[in-house]
Amino acid sequence: MVGDIMRNMSIKKCFILLLVLIGITGGYIYVYNSGKLSEFYLEGIGYSKRSANYITDRNLVRSVNGYSDTLERAISNNLYKSVYLDDYLNISYVKRDNFNKEVNYFLDNGYSDEDINLFYRMGSDEDILYLLSSKYNENFSKIMRFFIRGYLERYFNYIGVHPENELSDNVIFVNIGLDNDYYTNVEDVSNPDDILVYVNKYHKLDSGYVPEGLVSVDLSYGVKNQYMRSDSYEAFKAMADDAKKEGVNIFVGSGYRSYDYQSNLYNRYVLMDGFDKAETYSARAGYSEHQTGLAVDILNGAFTYIEDGEMEYSWLISNSYKYGFILRYPKEKEYITGYMYEPWHYRYVGKDYAKEIYDSGDTFEQWMAKR
Repeated sequence: MVGDIMRNMSIKKCFILLLVLIGITGGYIYVYNSGKLSEFYLEGIGYSKRSANYITDRNLVRSVNGYSDTLERAISNNLYKSVYLDDYLNISYVKRDNFNKEVNYFLDNGYSDEDINLFYRMGSDEDILYLLSSKYNENFSKIMRFFIRGYLERYFNYIGVHPENELSDNVIFVNIGLDNDYYTNVEDVSNPDDILVYVNKYHKLDSGYVPEGLVSVDLSYGVKNQYMRSDSYEAFKAMADDAKKEGVNIFVGSGYRSYDYQSNLYNRYVLMDGFDKAETYSARAGYSEHQTGLAVDILNGAFTYIEDGEMEYSWLISNSYKYGFILRYPKEKEYITGYMYEPWHYRYVGKDYAKEIYDSGDTFEQWMAKR
């Protein structure tokens, strides 16, 4: 009887042991197959065998929710840092030497994956190299709204010199060119016939440029020997006619000026008032909007140039944009436009653009710098 009991207990123990062994073996088989299935899945979505094995061995499969070229190359180039897994997955790969090293540098220095994507999407090679040689700058993502490729170092330098300005203003000022002295870093105007042709102390017209469609201003609309581009002249006539209906008389005092005419005029002003003062109100030859045929200095009913506070001035400020004109050199914007306040100087840009500029409250320079 006792012997039978002992035999039954031994059988039970053996049976239990067998179940344990089967469970362990099954577990190993499951884990092995699960790992193989994970690797198979990872390879199927694009990862190399080495990377798939790397991800599986470190139990990262659940964290890897799709293929990332940045992650693949970080692993294959032995540059993977576990703390940056989520960042690698969110950073778009760029075909570039040392891309993963650069990514690790930026992440080490506190930039986010969003910042890094902005770097490579909007920055030039010059911008990237500047960032790689600099410490973390929290202002980067804040300046992207009006960012121009290749200007990053200029932005940060100007921000450092003018911390009193709003950050966005500093970016716009650099876009205008105000981080350089006037008449330096000059660009030649490539679209002189465009309605938005941009001429100022950083943008120069060719000495031989004469706009197409110049027409003579009739004496009923201006003083003698004046010319304007036909589109701006037709708009001026419509504006003058409507102003007259309201008892306001305006006339063309100065329209188109040739390169040579502007050169003589500028030199005369320098002799009369001195170089420094002349620079505040007269453009050098090639840098005058009058050469485009789109600028006009407006006279009042007494045939003197309009001044602030006059009836003609008030009417133009309220209505000129409706005809496509903007006040080109507004009050207290001298540091932006480079010229003294000229309440008589208007520029034709067309009705739609004039309305945008009027509504923005910006100078032409600021508005152009934001486009």
